Amino acid sequence: GGHEARYKNPLNMALRPDGKELWVACEVSDSVVVIDPATRRKVAEIPVGGMPIDVAFTPDGRLAFVSNRHDDSVSVIDVASRKVVRSLDAGDEPHGVLTDKRGEYLYVANTSSEDISVFDVKSLAYAKTLSASRGPWSMALSPDGASLLVTNMLARLSAARTPFVSEVTSIETGRASVDDRRVIDGA
Repeated sequence: GGHEARYKNPLNMALRPDGKELWVACEVSDSVVVIDPATRRKVAEIPVGGMPIDVAFTPDGRLAFVSNRHDDSVSVIDVASRKVVRSLDAGDEPHGVLTDKRGEYLYVANTSSEDISVFDVKSLAYAKTLSASRGPWSMALSPDGASLLVTNMLARLSAARTPFVSEVTSIETGRASVDDRRVIDGA
């Protein structure tokens, strides 16, 4: 029979720092689709690990990182050659990925192990694991780059009939350590 085209299920995307390409993590096809934003056409498709969720670049645009939820890994892609050059072992079900403003550390939010893997970008070596709240999901840098904020999918565990309390974990990027766990009521 004929090969049935399947929906690739694009989930998250990142613009290359030079603005010339948009990279889209596609969960079902286990790939990253590269799009030229000027022509809106697909220019490449890069196979990565199982169920890719998120993609992020180093500030210089030389490397891209893709979290693979099914494999508990992060694919490291050389942007120029569009090839996976390394696979990093993350925690359980990695979701969000992001580097700091200097491109020194890569942060990986592991949704099911409820922690954050930190890797040294230069050596691609594992640096440490930071604790997070329940189900760390996505990350963003503060405008000055001094903090990396992590959202959590699930509310904190609490007693019956008490309001839900969510948490945003704040990581100080200078030391790559958790500096605050901000509580958001009723979220």
